[in-house]
Amino acid sequence: MKIEEIHIVGFGKWTDVTFRFSNDFQIIAGPNEAGKTSLKAFIIGVFFGFPRGRRADQQLYEPRSGARYGGRVTIATQKGRFTIERLDRTQSMLTVRSLDSGLTMPDPEKWLQRLFAPLTEKDYRHIFSFDEAELDQVTNLTGDDFEQALLTYAKPQTQQFLSWADQHHQLGQQQFAQGKNGKRPLNMANKAYRALQEKQALASQQEGQYQNLLAKRLELEATLAQLTDEETKLQEALHDKQSELADWSLYQDVSTKKNASKELVELPDENRRQAIQELEQEKRWLEKKAQEQQEALTSIQQELSDQNQVPPSESVIRDTMASLAAYQSEEERIVQAIAHAGHGFTRGLPQPLNQTEEKLLQKSARLPWTVAFLLLGASLLAALLLPGLEAGLLLVVSLALLGFFWQQKSKKRALLDRFAPLNQAAILAYQDRLRTIYREQSQLPLIDKQRQQALQALKKALLQSGRLDEATLAAWSDDQVQDWVKEELLDCRHTGKTGLNHRLQEALRQQAAIAKQKEQLAERLQEQLAPYGLANIDDFYERINQQQKQEQLLVAQRMATKQLGQGRLATFSKLVDTLGQENVANHLQAQLGEYQNKLASLRQSKNQQQQLIADVSAQLTQLVEKGSLTSISQELANFESDLKEDYVHYLAQVLAVDVVKRAFVGKEDSLAYQVFEQAGAYLAQLTEGAYQRILLNDGSINVFDSAGQLFRAIELSSGTRDLLFLAIRLALSTSVHREEPLPLLIDDALVHLDHQRRQAALVLLQELATEQQVLFWTFDEGLLGPSGIRLT
Repeated sequence: MKIEEIHIVGFGKWTDVTFRFSNDFQIIAGPNEAGKTSLKAFIIGVFFGFPRGRRADQQLYEPRSGARYGGRVTIATQKGRFTIERLDRTQSMLTVRSLDSGLTMPDPEKWLQRLFAPLTEKDYRHIFSFDEAELDQVTNLTGDDFEQALLTYAKPQTQQFLSWADQHHQLGQQQFAQGKNGKRPLNMANKAYRALQEKQALASQQEGQYQNLLAKRLELEATLAQLTDEETKLQEALHDKQSELADWSLYQDVSTKKNASKELVELPDENRRQAIQELEQEKRWLEKKAQEQQEALTSIQQELSDQNQVPPSESVIRDTMASLAAYQSEEERIVQAIAHAGHGFTRGLPQPLNQTEEKLLQKSARLPWTVAFLLLGASLLAALLLPGLEAGLLLVVSLALLGFFWQQKSKKRALLDRFAPLNQAAILAYQDRLRTIYREQSQLPLIDKQRQQALQALKKALLQSGRLDEATLAAWSDDQVQDWVKEELLDCRHTGKTGLNHRLQEALRQQAAIAKQKEQLAERLQEQLAPYGLANIDDFYERINQQQKQEQLLVAQRMATKQLGQGRLATFSKLVDTLGQENVANHLQAQLGEYQNKLASLRQSKNQQQQLIADVSAQLTQLVEKGSLTSISQELANFESDLKEDYVHYLAQVLAVDVVKRAFVGKEDSLAYQVFEQAGAYLAQLTEGAYQRILLNDGSINVFDSAGQLFRAIELSSGTRDLLFLAIRLALSTSVHREEPLPLLIDDALVHLDHQRRQAALVLLQELATEQQVLFWTFDEGLLGPSGIRLT
């Protein structure tokens, strides 16, 4: 055993302090009154109990600080590490806990007794703990008293064990003494035991029947267990079949959704869809503006119908200005449409396809090329098999066809380059729009001519009405003349009929502008929709709805497929291939019915088996009533166990004295010889070989020096006697309790030795520390090493 750490809550001068002993030979140094003796007393107090008496010579070590009395010691043993905690002095609380398992020992006092057994506190102090006071007592002894003291240390325990054995012998005699009725308890127990044996013999005739019923019940229980296993497996199979039948409708739904979502409709990408929706919103806004403008125009026209006719010259000016505005608006619209239409082409706005080019672009190139290559292969084969003229003619025809097809392909590639980056389908879809643009472009010269004629008519009307003279008209440009007229008409647009005419013209202009914007918007919208085969915005939203429905079908299909699992899908697919989809449900239903019938039959057999077991168990119960063989046998076994325990206890009590005497009488000297033999080796080391051996002879201790001369212990010098005492004490501590070597506690026990012998004793103690821990208290701080403990 090794003390690793002590923690003092309160003991003498020490309060809430911890000491860790890291070395097997641990030195604790400090001056007088530093608390060295208190530490040693604390360790022994935790192990065996704190002092409780009130004797004048007894040190109680009450905490000076008023802290709670006690603390704990941490030890390492061969069975693990433990903490021993003892708190309070008079009614102390002891706790022993394993640091390896964390468990608390249920009976700590008994645990400590087993740890130190058979040693008591007196034995431990006598063997493993000694100090300066003991050396003082030995030094002061003379004559036979010194020799008897040494013999006491060599024979420590015989009388103690003999006293214990006598006590147990008396207890055994009292417990099993003859009573007033003259009968001993054990004799009465023997008679009762023999009566039970006779009763068992009478009931043995029922044993055969009991064993047969027991074997029959075991057989029935084994069959029932087998039926139960079969029932469990059949229930699992039935559950699987029910689940399979329930999943069949889900599988059919998956198949339907899978067929309905094989091909997703093509939709524009996200950016294109956003652009189309923005154009559609703009279209609705323009339609609303057109409706508002039409309502305003109708209102103005109604007001004009109520007014008298305006002067012809002013009417001509207004009509001419309206015509000029219409011509300019139409001309700008056509120019913008042409520019916008040619914006997406790599090489500018292309010419529309003629009929020949359109037919060429519509034709598939794969079949002609396939035919041409087949014809070329045939001609090459004919060249090998036919005469030269026919083969050559066939080859010329094949090459001519290849040349023709190559020319068609080159023309088709040129058409694709002309309309780049559009593909073949987009080019064909764009032709109507392109022809409309070129048709409108061809009208630009006519519109320009009509605009010039209207401008001349405006100038003529201005001269006739006297609004402008020839000089001014000659000096002004056409734009200046139109701007002047607009300003002039603006000044009077809100006055009478003239104002209504101006408002009418402005409404017509705005209506024309809105119509132009609507047309441009329709063209842009058609450009976005045409590549996807969509005619209008309604088709676009219908396509979106179709795609959403198909995506919902796909999501539902994936969820159903995940719910079924790959294994169930494979099973259903195999059944469909084998039976046909219309027959699978009936097949699954038929299998389910078979499982249900089997399970019902199995449960009926199981119930019959349980009834048989119940019948056999009832018969067994009748045999195992009170007084039956089984009951008697159990009672006899219990009685026999109690009787054996009583006999063992009796023999242990009565024979205790004999056992102890045989164990110790005659062997006490053997232990003493062993102690003195070891002490002789220690004395030789302490005296540097001056004395070699110690011999116990007829109750006397003899010491032999290096020359073989014999000395009695009382004949030695005082210094040698101190060494002799130390050697015997150390030999005794190393000779007992070898299974769990206990720590050796030495408190200033070397103060009477001179320097040389003291050094020899320290060396010996360090050697002993390799086998058992040595805690050495000293006032000499010069002995402290790096890991020593200094007390202040």
